[in-house]
Amino acid sequence: MKIKTLKAIRNLLRSRNLSLPVLDYFLIDSEYLSYTNLETHIRVKHQFPFKPDSEPIVVRADHFIQRIERIKAPYFITGDANLKITFEQSESESTMAGLQPAIEYPMQPSFKNAKEICKITAYELNIMNTAIQFTAEDELRPVMQTVCLDIEHIVASDAHKLYYKKIKKITDTQVLFERAVVKLLLLAEGQSFAITQYGNYYCADSPEMTVYWRSDHSISSSYNNYPAWQKVVPEPKFRAIIPVKETINALSAIMFAANPASGRIIFNITSNRMKLSCSDLDYGLSASETVNIINSDSNDIEFGLKGQFILQVLKSLQNEGNAQVTMGWSEPSKSFVFQDQILIMPMTLNTD
Repeated sequence: MKIKTLKAIRNLLRSRNLSLPVLDYFLIDSEYLSYTNLETHIRVKHQFPFKPDSEPIVVRADHFIQRIERIKAPYFITGDANLKITFEQSESESTMAGLQPAIEYPMQPSFKNAKEICKITAYELNIMNTAIQFTAEDELRPVMQTVCLDIEHIVASDAHKLYYKKIKKITDTQVLFERAVVKLLLLAEGQSFAITQYGNYYCADSPEMTVYWRSDHSISSSYNNYPAWQKVVPEPKFRAIIPVKETINALSAIMFAANPASGRIIFNITSNRMKLSCSDLDYGLSASETVNIINSDSNDIEFGLKGQFILQVLKSLQNEGNAQVTMGWSEPSKSFVFQDQILIMPMTLNTD
């Protein structure tokens, strides 16, 4: 197991519950490493050289990471009934103190009667990883902090932006994934996972890794289901084709003049050109750039979008390999849709 994987597991799941220090410990046996924050639990195969018949060990996560970083191969790890962990090399050995795994370390939930919901591949996981950036940070809306696998779409929203990437149907219902869960599954590097459910517990299982998580914002609760995102996606009446790199460069060049409170950029589309402008009246700043576009509907329009949001959207689409994107709209007060997969809410133009 790579050191960066160990660190990623700890950083993603490290608990804020300081009253339970055991939550910052690894449970390791001859085949698996486990780590938990009670809400989420990971069990992953490792390649640490345990001696045959060695006892499982429970060891401080940061101490174990530091020791593995410093120790040179070849070496062997031994755990004994006295909770002593030994790192043995050809000419030296070192020891660490451990805990009793059977008594003090939290175990993963039982999934004996779980039902399978779907299977997800590395393709869907990579899309979910993109969707994470569109989730909310507001802890008062925990359901908006998840990525939703919704039958034929992968969805995420912070109420200002909405990401809804269409995929092949792989489930008949919604499954909500915590951000940390998605990041953990990506550590498996290309593996597929079977997703099962038992009550408000979920399990993603592959040959090398198993992740359990508890979610009250789940398909088992009609009150906390993901918002009906389909209702806010408009049917565009007009469209324009925008060059991604040139628009990103134009936005980056003028953002210094945007009002820091609103961050608003004014877009003015006429024929085959799009003018981007912004101003900060308090400091007497203004800037503008013009980008050539293909306005397939010849519809002149002026509207406002938050510069940070549009940059995020365009960079996300650029990372997917899009040199050009289609922007659709119906009127300035309605949502703007990019590439039929990302939506941004507009900003008013009459106030700053």
